[in-house]
Amino acid sequence: MKLEEQLQARAGGKCELTGEDATLIAYTLPPEITSNLDNTLLISETLVNQLNKRSN
Repeated sequence: MKLEEQLQARAGGKCELTGEDATLIAYTLPPEITSNLDNTLLISETLVNQLNKRSN
């Protein structure tokens, strides 16, 4: 099973941090480079944008 499919199954179609039912994106936690099920979350696009703003 692909990582994206595993994340979808784990998240149940909702943001893993907020529970929001929105556009979801696989987000690998920094400083990791390689994505895997242990270091990647499926979170809302809004949250990804907020996290990326803070890291820049």
